[in-house]
Parts: sequence; structure tokens; C-alpha cells
Amino acid sequence: MDYSKSHIIEEINKLIPDHNFKQEQIITSGKNYFGWVRERIVWDTQVIINAVRCNEQALPDVEKKIRFQLEQEFRSIIKVEPIFYDYSNMELMEGVVNGVVAHYGTHTAVADILQDNSCKDGSKQAGCIVLTAVRLPRIA
Repeated sequence: MDYSKSHIIEEINKLIPDHNFKQEQIITSGKNYFGWVRERIVWDTQVIINAVRCNEQALPDVEKKIRFQLEQEFRSIIKVEPIFYDYSNMELMEGVVNGVVAHYGTHTAVADILQDNSCKDGSKQAGCIVLTAVRLPRIA
């Protein structure tokens, strides 16, 4: 159930396409936008990492909540498909998140460790790391 830092880094690298580093450029069809000719659009894939603490029974519920929240936040940009990695060891989970952020630097990963209300009722604690790949257009 618990994943190592290198495993999560491997998963993030699978989400970021190679062209991201070469900055793939998509030339739009010959239309002019506000007088600019043949605008160049670059798609950047950004991976957002969040971690949530909750209790074991609440995990499925937390996944639903997070999926909904991410879709609200990013629906205008792209289809969002978060990937969940469950943890039973909270210290390990926090260490993995901090290690991943240190590995990529803060520009690549936004890390939040959120606490779900279910944590308070004394059941066995669990949590999940959530990776979300977001493709953002920008003008080159």
C-alpha cells in the first residue's frame, strides 16, 4: 500500500510528456487572433501533487471529494484525471511528498498535505498522495 519516493517520481515522469522539455509548439491554423499572425501555442504539462490524511474508512470518500474539487478548479482547462496512491504510514507519506518536491523544485509540484475531518474520530489513520496532470496552453 505504501509507495516510495522513487516510485512516485517515476509515476510523475510518466505523466510529463518528453516534448514538455523540448517545448512542443503547436501552430494554430492561419486565423489571426487580435491581429497576431499564426500564433504559437505551447502546451505545458504540470503535475500537481497533493497529500491527504484521513482515516481508513474515509479513503473512498476523500477520493470522490478531491476528484470533484480538482474538476471544479481545472475544468475550463482540460479533462482532469487524478491518480491516487494510498498510504497507511503517515510519516512515510509526508516524507515522500517533501522528497518529491525537493527533487523537482517548487515550480513542478505544488504540495499540500491536507487533513480530512475524518482524522479526528480516532480510527486507524491513512492517507493518499494525489497526482494530477494539468495541460496548460501558453503563447510562445
